[in-house]
Amino acid sequence: MTLRILTYNIRGLPWVSCPIDDILSWIFKRKCDIVCLQEVFTRRLQLAIESQDEWNVFFSKGSTCAGQAAGFYSGAGLCTLVRRDAKILGESTFIPFTDAGGVDRFVSKGLLHVPLEINGRRIDILNTHFQSDLTQVSCFRINYPAVRFNQEKQADFICKQYAFPLLCGDLNQDSFHYFDKFDDTDEITFPETGEHLDHLLYSSDQRHMFMNKKTTYMHSITLSDHIPVLYEFELKPTHTLHDTRDMLYSS
Repeated sequence: MTLRILTYNIRGLPWVSCPIDDILSWIFKRKCDIVCLQEVFTRRLQLAIESQDEWNVFFSKGSTCAGQAAGFYSGAGLCTLVRRDAKILGESTFIPFTDAGGVDRFVSKGLLHVPLEINGRRIDILNTHFQSDLTQVSCFRINYPAVRFNQEKQADFICKQYAFPLLCGDLNQDSFHYFDKFDDTDEITFPETGEHLDHLLYSSDQRHMFMNKKTTYMHSITLSDHIPVLYEFELKPTHTLHDTRDMLYSS
């Protein structure tokens, strides 16, 4: 079976006019199984997404008082869409990060976990948005690599509870300590700084569970300051997984 997972930071900040109707129309045409959106911060955006009936919709919950005062209805801004015929295995949960820096301390970033089953296979999707750097001033930048390291470590701890977890979203970096990337090509997903920030990640010991088929970077889509990325991969049959494990244990 082939899975199609899309990640897209839609730049839904309270002071930005996000073209959510155009974004949703474009997404629906992609025929994805799972869509991970970031920066869905306002209630207007949530209502627009909830009004459609083609997806199971999950939002992160919670915000800080400072964030609410600034118009952040959702502090984490995470939204995961799952196709209707997928079996949802329980309630979604939001796990806030234990570390944050800079302006991210005024919101509440973390991990939005959705457990689901597609064609008999359990998949645990963790949508996320790691710590942002301060890049608004062209000649000045504040970096938070230590915070992102701690956030990645926390994500790894959560992922170890599941057989096939996938970490997806705006990771705000291009190298990782605990995860491997589905696609390691030198692409730009944030044109403003020329960086590759948006990824689909897996634990290195799960490489035998899938076969990567295609990754598409939608450079022509300019509805946000990020580039949407579509990942297509094939889940290996269960009997193949058992055969692979047997070979590993016998060697």
